[in-house]
Amino acid sequence: MSYVIQDKQKAYAPAEKANEDEIQKFYEDLNEAHSLIDGRVLVTGDFNAKIGQQQKTDNNQIIGRFGFGKRNERGERLIEYATEHKLAVMNTFFKKKNHRKWTWISPDRKTVNEIDFILSNSPKSATNVEVISNVKFFSDHRLVRAAITVKPPKKSRKNFKNMNSTPKTIEETNSYLKKLTEFLETLDKLSTDVQTYYNQLENIILDSLKTQQLTEIKTHKILREETKLLINRRTELIKTKNKDKYMKNELSRLYKIYQSHKSIKKRLRQL
Repeated sequence: MSYVIQDKQKAYAPAEKANEDEIQKFYEDLNEAHSLIDGRVLVTGDFNAKIGQQQKTDNNQIIGRFGFGKRNERGERLIEYATEHKLAVMNTFFKKKNHRKWTWISPDRKTVNEIDFILSNSPKSATNVEVISNVKFFSDHRLVRAAITVKPPKKSRKNFKNMNSTPKTIEETNSYLKKLTEFLETLDKLSTDVQTYYNQLENIILDSLKTQQLTEIKTHKILREETKLLINRRTELIKTKNKDKYMKNELSRLYKIYQSHKSIKKRLRQL
């Protein structure tokens, strides 16, 4: 299982039966990755380590009160690494029922452990960490999901169309979910390769957002064309000297519509 730090560096976790040299090499790889990164750090993956419940000697900024199971030697090594780099083990900071904590189950389906973790040097940015149990693929691991608040960069008007669009209204959300559901039907649920399954899922989500973005750009273009027609008609009526009753009513109606479009345009600039 690979480990990703800020989506820039990867290391590979040693198997459960690995010797001390292999474990040491693994943490050396992670340390090397840290040396190349500044700012927010996120480390995720299967560490083959059991952290267990919080102990009196633990730093409560690193280990929270909601661990699972009993700690082992690998768990101690992981905590040393997390403490050295000031990484909070975020799984331990969110209270969940036991059946929503474990991330691995033994082949005989009798033993469960929490060995997959999400570590971060910005723990306050996480609003939730939980195990996803209803994703069906062949693996003895369950997915761990973190909800993280990210401050988006300021969008320049020049690059606005090139950025992935996030649904903002109920209509856009429903449209996105419909497209996402259609894409998910093409997902190969029989894949035995967890990484392949994850890559397919990630691509589906990104493709759904891109489709949503194209729809929004098209809608905004139509809106601009309609606005131009309304402005032209309003200008034409204003220049007409002897307006009859119907023209006056139309002019009043166009003025209200024009004001409404100005309000919409203002909201679009704020997105």
